[in-house]
Amino acid sequence: MLTAQSYHNHTHGTPADHVSLTYEDRFLRRKVLTLASGTQLLVDLPQTTSLDHGGALITGDQAEIEVQAAPEPLLEVTGDSLHRIAWHIGNRHTPCQIEAHRLLILR
Repeated sequence: MLTAQSYHNHTHGTPADHVSLTYEDRFLRRKVLTLASGTQLLVDLPQTTSLDHGGALITGDQAEIEVQAAPEPLLEVTGDSLHRIAWHIGNRHTPCQIEAHRLLILR
């Protein structure tokens, strides 16, 4: 089984493989993941880390495994008072993508 003990927030070349993870699944410290090729990867990071889309887990032989954000159902929030709505969403510690004319939250 492959092991990854470090993470970079971007790849440095062509990744050896990739893994697709939901928002919740991208917060991890130690977990076995199944890569797109079917290979299993033990992630053993020194601390809980938020893995970004496009980031890379680094294996013992320095191969990069690209992290991809899995498609997830989202709700689009629009309205006249987006700043107030964003405040309420943030006050509930709900993940939110803020754009100029809309907010995107997990369903």
